[in-house]
Amino acid sequence: MSPDASKSFRIRRNFLALAIAPLAICIHTPIFAKDKIAPQVLDTSSPGFSDRKGLRAITLDAAANKSGKGNFSDGTRGPWYVYQGIWNDLSHRYDGSNRNHPALTFRKGSTTVTGFNTTADLVPGQTIHVVHHSEIFPGMGYTTGQIATVGSKSIEMTTQAGATYAPETNVLFGLLPSQYSQTITYYPEIFPRETLITWSWPAMRNQAGVFSYPNVQYGSNGKISDTPANTVPVLRVGNLADDFSVTFDITLDVQDSEAANALIETYVTNSATPTKGMESYTNEVGVFVHVNNMSMVLAEKNHFNFSYGNFHAYIATRSQSPCPFTMIVPVTARNGTTPRDMTNSGTQTIPLAQIYAALVSRGIVDANHYIPGYQVGAETGYGSGSMKINKLSFIWHEADQQK
Repeated sequence: MSPDASKSFRIRRNFLALAIAPLAICIHTPIFAKDKIAPQVLDTSSPGFSDRKGLRAITLDAAANKSGKGNFSDGTRGPWYVYQGIWNDLSHRYDGSNRNHPALTFRKGSTTVTGFNTTADLVPGQTIHVVHHSEIFPGMGYTTGQIATVGSKSIEMTTQAGATYAPETNVLFGLLPSQYSQTITYYPEIFPRETLITWSWPAMRNQAGVFSYPNVQYGSNGKISDTPANTVPVLRVGNLADDFSVTFDITLDVQDSEAANALIETYVTNSATPTKGMESYTNEVGVFVHVNNMSMVLAEKNHFNFSYGNFHAYIATRSQSPCPFTMIVPVTARNGTTPRDMTNSGTQTIPLAQIYAALVSRGIVDANHYIPGYQVGAETGYGSGSMKINKLSFIWHEADQQK
């Protein structure tokens, strides 16, 4: 997913949380960022680098630009580029559900917010988001204020509350750059190979379950802001070459299996012009080569089993905005439900053409719609981790272009 500022207000699927907050966003005591990536020097001990000393490395740091892109308007200007994809830099929700998520109290005319069990993770300057109740901060529409000072069990706001809510059960806090880190390092001469993504987010999941989707993109995601000058031709779903596929070797390092997803995905669009934006999206199609919560996939009623050769998958489609989301989870056996982790497993290939044929035959994807590009990255859920893309390539053409 390649969100921009407008995507901060869209509904998105949620793998890491059991519900999507009323806050219109289409995606822990924090572990604050301690280790920033130092200026990069090529590690010649890495596989394949014995004869590649001195390659130039470029590092994008989210502290400088949380929406940063590399090789998009610089370098070769596509079709491969990297994107930070930080679209939900908010804390967990204070909703009264448990000790870690207490409901908070706002009182009219007061700057004090009470109800915390601990404020250890909060710092002055963080924005305060109170969903639905704009009268708490009059005239501001979607309710937001700012922390002035932090006490042991309360905070002081910079603005007086315009109404009393005791307790208010839908409060979030914006994270400051000092409370997280995320970097993407890539080598232009061999890009996208050896691209390294690192992150450190709070240890508690936020309300949507996903902080960011840092990724390597190939082509467009259907929006003009995410379409490089040198992109790839859109592919009509009903005319895909039978060898249309993605091959990859991904190393995923996370603190536990639920801390992140490894996701290869696209937005199918109804337009052959890959810049129409979200209004052209008709299906989000994602392959979870590492899935952090299979139970969320199994809960969907619209599902089927898929097999092609020795590749097996459990495929479920969820209704959501702005378009349905088709979740493809590789499994260990035909008709199975046990996820097959395709990261940390050497070179792997996913038969995309055959998957789309199955989706078309079931009416899930329209044969006359288009694939504008693909994204490969990590949906970060909590804690620290990294993804290294050792190898990544697509066989990308339509049937009448196949030799």
